[in-house]
Amino acid sequence: MKIRFIDETGVDQVYVPDFHIEFTSGRFLGRDVTRPWIVETKYRSDLAENWPKIRQKLRAGFREATRRNSQFHIVSEACLSCIPLTNAKFVRPFLNSDLSAAMLDEVVAALRSAGRTTVRAFLTSQTWNYHTVDPRQVIWSAIAKRMISSDFEMPFGPETTIWVR
Repeated sequence: MKIRFIDETGVDQVYVPDFHIEFTSGRFLGRDVTRPWIVETKYRSDLAENWPKIRQKLRAGFREATRRNSQFHIVSEACLSCIPLTNAKFVRPFLNSDLSAAMLDEVVAALRSAGRTTVRAFLTSQTWNYHTVDPRQVIWSAIAKRMISSDFEMPFGPETTIWVR
């Protein structure tokens, strides 16, 4: 997600928040969630030292969240080690994977047939014909692209429960 805004000097700027999270339902970071979140992560010291520059980006983030009927959140180091954020950081690199749509669709179809299961059980129950791609990469990519659901409140790993909505 890229957010365009005009800074205080009149220059066109682009702000890229750290995360855009859409929820199926439930709780995240100990809060009930009903709308998507746009999240910026910043250390408290960075906020204090660079407030004039950061403030403009955060205002743009808040405006964009309102426009999208989302919520904008600033997450500091007090939460940077929490499980949901750790999971989001883990799957984020998989968003831009160059896996084929057919490969991702194949995994989603297989999981739909298998039903709710764990990553480990799903990996061992399937015959994988990928010679150049680790099947785990396909699963994490599908989670990152919201093709497969998982519980972000639990640590990601082989015992992560996955399912298709």
